[in-house]
Amino acid sequence: MMKTTKHSMFSSMPMLAAACGLIAILALATASVAQQAAPAQAKPAVAPAHATAAPVASPSSEEESPVPNSGNHQGIKVHGHWILQVKNADGTLGERREFDNSLVHEATLPGGDTLLAGLISGNMSVGVPAIGFLTTTTIPSSGGFDISNDCYGTQCFIYYPQGSSFFTHMQVYTETGLVSTLSIAPGGVQWVLSGNYVVPAELTQIAMVQTLYEACMLTSLAQYNSQNQLLVNTTGLSSDFSSIACSASNYGTINANYTAMAGTLTSTAVTPGPLAVTPGQIIAIKVIITFS
Repeated sequence: MMKTTKHSMFSSMPMLAAACGLIAILALATASVAQQAAPAQAKPAVAPAHATAAPVASPSSEEESPVPNSGNHQGIKVHGHWILQVKNADGTLGERREFDNSLVHEATLPGGDTLLAGLISGNMSVGVPAIGFLTTTTIPSSGGFDISNDCYGTQCFIYYPQGSSFFTHMQVYTETGLVSTLSIAPGGVQWVLSGNYVVPAELTQIAMVQTLYEACMLTSLAQYNSQNQLLVNTTGLSSDFSSIACSASNYGTINANYTAMAGTLTSTAVTPGPLAVTPGQIIAIKVIITFS
């Protein structure tokens, strides 16, 4: 009886050992799979040392053109940066303001998007640029201008380059001397508007600033609705009016074929609030506009 029991025990030991071995193999395989899966779940992705972080868009410093929804589309971005430095008559430095601006989007009005589309399509010629200083951020509508975006009337002071009569025909307070400089290099494109603006007697504060442009297009294309809003719908290239001729033109109808108009490229309120100025002070201006 003892022999039979011993034989049974010893005969079952190989089976038990095999079972234990199988369990051990399964345990090792499970651990190996877990070790391989764990890094994919727990290990954070680390960017290569040479990678550059994606820029974070700021609503106040840049605006992106509306485009169809696409996860890979980046759009066209216009970045603007203002530096206003007030200098007293005795040469001492007064207040300094530094802030960003935003592109004006107006599909049916002369905004920044109108200018970009008009130039690229060949339907618009551009004259001189200008800077507008507004005494308030709420301008009454007049002459068909958009009340929130356009510099118009006695509440706006315009600073523009010499050699143009355009802005003097549409504005009460104007001064020349603005310098426009374009730099194109492999590192990027930069457009700078700069100059020293002498504060006139009528200007006591600057609540909003704008970069403006003069543009010319075929009168047949410059159709307006009942609110005097620009409506353009055309195919093909149609504008061959020179920039020099456009800069020297009057506002409105130039001749039987062409019309001149003013638009607002960028616009923003002065932060953190209106900048107080006194007549005779000099404002050193620098507006840096970049594209990407």
